[in-house]
Amino acid sequence: MAESSSDIEVPGHLLAIGVPQMWEQTRGGGVGIALFDSGVDTREGPAQRQLGGAKRNQGNKLGVVDGRDYTHSRHHLAIVDEYGHGTKMAAILCARSVEDRLAWAGCCGVAPGSAVLNLKIGFSDGSISPTAVLEAAAWISKRRQPRIRVALLAFDWETWKTSREEHQDALKEALDQLIKKDVLPVVAAGDSAVGVDLDQEKLVWSDFSDRIVVVGASRLDEYRSPEEGEARLEESADPCHAAHDAETENKGGTNKKKQVRKRKARYLTETSNYGPGTVHIAAPGEWIPTLTPMGVGMAFGTSAAAALVAGSAALLAAKTEPSSAELRTALLASSRKAHDNGQLLGVEEDRLLTLVPDDGASSRIDLGGG
Repeated sequence: MAESSSDIEVPGHLLAIGVPQMWEQTRGGGVGIALFDSGVDTREGPAQRQLGGAKRNQGNKLGVVDGRDYTHSRHHLAIVDEYGHGTKMAAILCARSVEDRLAWAGCCGVAPGSAVLNLKIGFSDGSISPTAVLEAAAWISKRRQPRIRVALLAFDWETWKTSREEHQDALKEALDQLIKKDVLPVVAAGDSAVGVDLDQEKLVWSDFSDRIVVVGASRLDEYRSPEEGEARLEESADPCHAAHDAETENKGGTNKKKQVRKRKARYLTETSNYGPGTVHIAAPGEWIPTLTPMGVGMAFGTSAAAALVAGSAALLAAKTEPSSAELRTALLASSRKAHDNGQLLGVEEDRLLTLVPDDGASSRIDLGGG
């Protein structure tokens, strides 16, 4: 693989977060990423025919080095992804775009030099098995190669609100094992357009909040220049992103003020969950080119954003070989503050993922689109 990003037409979301600058130093070589998802489809199929590589195994494109199926499904194969989500996440993490000619489709991974460990814990309907998560975490805690530094757990946030005690215990134990193994868990905040701070006590991850990274999804427009970004946000303003300090009701001839709760920050996507006390950082979560079991497609939401953050963590881990605590600190420091948020609710300190110093260059990249 060529080491220069000049031979790739780098898609806008990678330009926005400063990935090409990081590629000048590392592409994540030697770093393993544990992907807890619905499996990764590495069989030959439509994706290869569409991309001109029918004789190649898609696992080579996606950097998958090993896999196990913990769902005990009828296929009992980690390389079968009936839901399609895991394959999308693997491509965002580390699709090898240059030698496999994916550049024309705008699809390339954040850390194409890293290796994905494919842990199938999800079913064909998108649900996951908490006990499978624990079994997978226990397995990777015994592995030595590749060295797993990051774990992506981008499944439905409602799973983290489970009321079943045995499921709570399994998920807590899984996170605990990953952290003890010096692995940084990256978690998707969810896409229900709700503030999750009020649910913090119900969320399994709340006990580990200072040792994991919870990710929200931002609009790609937020990475334009401040002036252009604000203008575009005004153009796309909608009630979901409006804020009102108070509204007046007229009842029986008397005006009565009723306080209205602050709404979600405009720099987040319409569906992203939010909460400055719970969600640590935001990354692009719309129109992310990726691979599906059927070919090239698009990914949206906090899971796509979490994959970008996990891939970015892999780049940082390859560069300095930090502990998981140091990696978390470096990752959160690799951010800039979102455009003026007013009094709206967003993520902690309104952080947006940016891997290059905030000297103005990273927030003024031409992302195209007029």
